[in-house]
Amino acid sequence: SVKLHFNGDSCYLSPSYSNNKTLPSWLYSSVQVTAKVVIIKSDSEKEKIMSQLTTHFEQTFKPMWNINDMPKSRRQAMYQQLSFIEFTPTHWSGNFKLSQNKSAEIRAQIKENLKQAHKHSIAALFQT
Repeated sequence: SVKLHFNGDSCYLSPSYSNNKTLPSWLYSSVQVTAKVVIIKSDSEKEKIMSQLTTHFEQTFKPMWNINDMPKSRRQAMYQQLSFIEFTPTHWSGNFKLSQNKSAEIRAQIKENLKQAHKHSIAALFQT
């Protein structure tokens, strides 16, 4: 198994964000995942994964590129140069420091000030 660590947004929290006389702080979010690892060797599985991947990411492109635009022999040669790995989570946990110890009113002020500072993704994590 492997341990994966994903960091979410983080930022400096000024006391001025809450109109409160507290010390500055740091907001953060992270998730740790323990997962079982499987190396994918099957060409048909590799083809399926690459098709799903490109279809997902090509959605915003016009014209949308299709994996079948590349000859199958070239794709299969390319797959031999790439590693395809599947992770199956077996355990996960998260760490979030988002002023949970503050009142709902102060959290609402912080959230609004984060939005005004264009820190929308971390502001979206706040529960008020």
